[in-house]
Amino acid sequence: MAQDHPKRWKRWIAIAVLATVAGVLLVHGVISRSDAFSVASSFVQGHPVVEKTLGKVVETSLSWGGGQMSMSGDSGSAKFTVNVEGIKDSTRVYVELRKRGAWEITYARMLPSSGEPILLKDVQ
Repeated sequence: MAQDHPKRWKRWIAIAVLATVAGVLLVHGVISRSDAFSVASSFVQGHPVVEKTLGKVVETSLSWGGGQMSMSGDSGSAKFTVNVEGIKDSTRVYVELRKRGAWEITYARMLPSSGEPILLKDVQ
């Protein structure tokens, strides 16, 4: 019986790790398919400075661990780090949104691999 005890702990640790990984994957999937992320992605894809820097944007995705959202009824807030791949280069864009009926971008900053961050939008 004493020999079974360590096996049980190993099993519970494995189950806890799997549950944590599944939860992270689920949250990442939900956030990356949200209306808020869709607004952020469209903003990035259509921004002239992003296109000038990276070339035509071919893909955007939510960075791992780069999403935070809260909502209450018709209001909310979100912060994302968006991976952006253009035909010339790739980078990340940090985007903040608020919801007052509809999602709107309040702040965006491109983080190029070389050079200083570039402010894309700042609503006070």
